[in-house]
This record gives sequence, C-alpha cells and structure tokens, in this order.
Amino acid sequence: MIVPLGLALAGVRGSIERAAGLAQPWAAAAAVASFFLPAGERAGLLALPWLAVTALAGVAGILRFAHGAWRRTGEACFASALTMLPVGGFGFVLSRLHLDPLGYGEPLGLLTECIFTSRRL
Repeated sequence: MIVPLGLALAGVRGSIERAAGLAQPWAAAAAVASFFLPAGERAGLLALPWLAVTALAGVAGILRFAHGAWRRTGEACFASALTMLPVGGFGFVLSRLHLDPLGYGEPLGLLTECIFTSRRL
C-alpha cells in the first residue's frame, strides 16, 4: 500500500510518528491476514493493529498542526494527510467486522479504507 511510502515522505518528526513507522509492517501483516478469514470478529481483531497505526498517524498530524504546520502550505498538506488516515483505518475495521452502520453495503467500508489511506499521502 501507499501508507509506508507516504509516512516516509512525510518524514519522522517525533516519537509518535516513529512508533507508527515501527508498528506499520506488523499491522499491515495482520491486515493482510484478516483477509484470509471470513469477515467477522476474528477478522476485525486482526484489523485493529492497522487502526492503531492510522490513529497514531492521525495524532501526529494533529500535533504537526499544533506546532505550526498550518503556516506553511507543504507542511499543512502533510499534516492534513496524516489526519485523514484514521478515517480509512476505521472503515477497514468496519469492513472486516462485517458491520454496515449506514446501510450502504459491504464494499463501502473497504473502499473507504482504500480511498482515505492511498489518496491522501
């Protein structure tokens, strides 16, 4: 996926971003493993590490804004991209849990994950 490349391009600035970068390969492996199970509780549990990585990236994006990223266009773009990742992570977990809270059907959660984690970084 594009997330590892985007995290590298955004650059590591603090311990939260470093933790997200270190956990990312393991979380990605768990996410891939979740596809070998039918959608449900077990697949959802395997998707949770990916949600944690995207949540860490989101917190890092918020911290970048708090430290003045909004003053420079390039930095604001990277910070915005990082804050969008948890939306995709949450959509991925919903998809693997086979939950459909808005009634749109199963592909929507997975497509949300793909769009928010690949197009923002």
